[in-house]
Amino acid sequence: MDEKHESQSGSRLSMLAGYKPSLGMAWAAVKRGLIIHVRAWTKADWFAGIKPLPRDMTSQMAAIGIVVGLLLGSLVYGENYLDRLWRGRLIASDELDQRTAHLVPKPEPEQQPAPVPPKVEAEPPPPPKPRLSQMGESFIERFDAPALSDHWYISDGWDNGPHMDNDWRKSQLDLTPGNLTLTLEKAPDGHPKPMVSAEVRTLPFYRYGYFEARVKVPKGAGLVTGIFTYAHLDGATRSNEIDIEILGKDTRTLEATIHQNGKSSLKRVRLPFDAAEGFHTLGF
Repeated sequence: MDEKHESQSGSRLSMLAGYKPSLGMAWAAVKRGLIIHVRAWTKADWFAGIKPLPRDMTSQMAAIGIVVGLLLGSLVYGENYLDRLWRGRLIASDELDQRTAHLVPKPEPEQQPAPVPPKVEAEPPPPPKPRLSQMGESFIERFDAPALSDHWYISDGWDNGPHMDNDWRKSQLDLTPGNLTLTLEKAPDGHPKPMVSAEVRTLPFYRYGYFEARVKVPKGAGLVTGIFTYAHLDGATRSNEIDIEILGKDTRTLEATIHQNGKSSLKRVRLPFDAAEGFHTLGF
């Protein structure tokens, strides 16, 4: 073990001892090569004077370049490292000169969470309006009696206004078994209107339900056959109606109209039949 240790130590010393002469020889070779190249460039045939470097000189110059590069790299890195360390210490202790403060990167501001809008409680829906109580009792009228019952009111001696060319007369109503006929005729001389016709309505009032009639309408321009409900006018109440009307000039079209609070909405419905040809049930 001792002999081996001494042998290893001796070889190590010999390597170190041979290290210095090799650097000197490399430097001498570099110097000699540079002098030769400079002299060659000063001659007229300078290009012919360029010779390749010796092989041993090339390897030695490569080794020197590596060593120089490492030294320069360590110096540059060490300088930057010390500069960052100094700046970091000054920033931490708040000693950085204001003249160089703009060189220090500023930390990005923390992202603040978006404000949450206050929760607005939705207003509760208004309570439903109380359903009005039912009015009237259901009925079926087949017009089988010889006279109208006290369920009906017959219009007689008045009219609906200047927009109509007729007034209502009881004489224009005819009752036969199973049928009630309303007619339109020319008024007698001296009558306030040129035409007379008939109208009946129920005496009881109704609020909800289904209403229908089986009718056959007349043909003729200017004629209007109507089946409708309406609110009784009592001063402040405006006329509210649900109308089914068929004009005599086009008995294949039904006009459905709603009059509510002074406004009207109309929808025309094309019928798959001619309302003037036979009886048909109309209802709402």
